[in-house]
Amino acid sequence: MSRSKYVPGAAVSERTRRLRKIWRAMTPEERVMAIRASGEDRGAALVHSLRTSLAKTLNMRPVTVQSWGVQQVAEATLRAPLSEEALADLLIGFHLTERVPLLSAFLDVAGVPHTNGSTELDGPVEIEEERVLAAADAVLGNYPEHDCRIYFATLLTLEGGAWAPLETRIDESLKA
Repeated sequence: MSRSKYVPGAAVSERTRRLRKIWRAMTPEERVMAIRASGEDRGAALVHSLRTSLAKTLNMRPVTVQSWGVQQVAEATLRAPLSEEALADLLIGFHLTERVPLLSAFLDVAGVPHTNGSTELDGPVEIEEERVLAAADAVLGNYPEHDCRIYFATLLTLEGGAWAPLETRIDESLKA
């Protein structure tokens, strides 16, 4: 997938549109945590790439944007749409560092093998709808609703397939 520059009014995929909705629904603190998590995991390469992309999109000097702290980068991501790849990386990094107990609890109830919330399957997950919904309801009863909804929307958007029943457990604002 190529990294194209944002063009206002240009068509974007439904997946990209949904990832952007999830990103905007996250709190400012969550966006900062996501950027930090992704920077740690990839030796700050993603953060550097984000800054470069923001400089181009916002028509700013790269050296200026490269000097920004994580908070400034997080705020700027709301003004400059990110690529699908960047959003996916940020959301995955966020969940696998900041929401491990939630992910683990969900996958345990669903009966999906995992290590610290990261699935251990080579292919798509195959699971009955009832188990998906039971897992969703179990974590909704034990974790903050906002956290669960963001996770469900992310899982559904990035993996789809067997997770389709989660569509009934996310807010309308997070749907495509």
